[in-house]
Amino acid sequence: MQFADEYLFRGEKLILFLISQLNRDRRSGCLGFLFISSPITNKLILILFVIRIISFVIGENSFVIGEEIMKFILGKKISSSQIFNEKGNVIPVTLVQAEPCFVAQVKNSQKDGYESVQIGLRKTKKANKAQKGHLQKAKEANSNVSGAAFLREFKTEKDQSFNIGDEIKVDIFKEGEIVKVTGISKGKGFQGVVKRHGFGGGPKSHGQKHRLRAPGSIGATFPERVPKGRRMAGRMGAEQVTVRGLEIVKIDSAANILAIKGAVPGNKGTLLKIISQ
Repeated sequence: MQFADEYLFRGEKLILFLISQLNRDRRSGCLGFLFISSPITNKLILILFVIRIISFVIGENSFVIGEEIMKFILGKKISSSQIFNEKGNVIPVTLVQAEPCFVAQVKNSQKDGYESVQIGLRKTKKANKAQKGHLQKAKEANSNVSGAAFLREFKTEKDQSFNIGDEIKVDIFKEGEIVKVTGISKGKGFQGVVKRHGFGGGPKSHGQKHRLRAPGSIGATFPERVPKGRRMAGRMGAEQVTVRGLEIVKIDSAANILAIKGAVPGNKGTLLKIISQ
C-alpha cells in the first residue's frame, strides 16, 4: 500500500536538495550567473511551502491512495516449485500454506499509543490461562477460536476496519499483487569470513600455507585491541530477513495456498509474515 504522504515526503526531500545545490553553486561561483536574482530558489521554496500544507491536510484526514485497508496474513513455508504461465514460460515459486487467521487484538493510538492489529494462526489445545484470557474477546466473537500457536502484530494506519474475531484468509490478496515476506532465515552454524562476509581470502601463490580462507589482520598496534564491529568468523543465519517486491502468481483458496514468485526466507515449515506493499 502506498500513501500520499510518502510521495510528498520524497518530493520535499528532492526540493530541499535542489535548494541546497543552488545555494552551493552560488557561493562557489559555478553557474552563479544563472541565479543572481535566485528566482528558481524562490519558486522551489513556494512549492515546498505548498507541499507542507498538503501534507498537514492529508495527515489530518488520513487520505490513502489505492487500497482501503492494509493486507497481511501468516503462513507456513511448504516447498519450492514451478508453474507455467499462459505463454508457456516456467516461473519458480515458493508455496506457502496460509491458513485462516483471526484478529486477536486491535490497538489504537488513544489507548495504546500506536495503531496495530494482532492476529493468531493455528488452533492449539495447549493454551495456558494467560492466553485463554487474552483471546476471550476473540472467542466470544468467533466460536472457531480456541487458542493460537502463533500470535503476531502488524502496525497499521488509521481507520483500518478490523474487528476482534474477524477471519483473514488468502482471498484478501489478488494474483499479481506485490508483497513483502518476513521470516527467520536458515541457520548455517559457525562460518568463516569467506562464507559469512564474502572475503576474498589470502593469496594462492607459492609459499602460502593455510592462508586461503584466513581473515587477515584484525587490528593495529594501537589501540591494542580489536575494534568494535570488526567482521570476523561467527554464527551465520537464523535471523529475521525481509524480502520485498515478490509477486503472488497463484492463489488456491480451497487449499489456502499462495504461490509466490521467487525465494522466501527459512526452511520448510518456517512461519512467514506476508504483507502487501
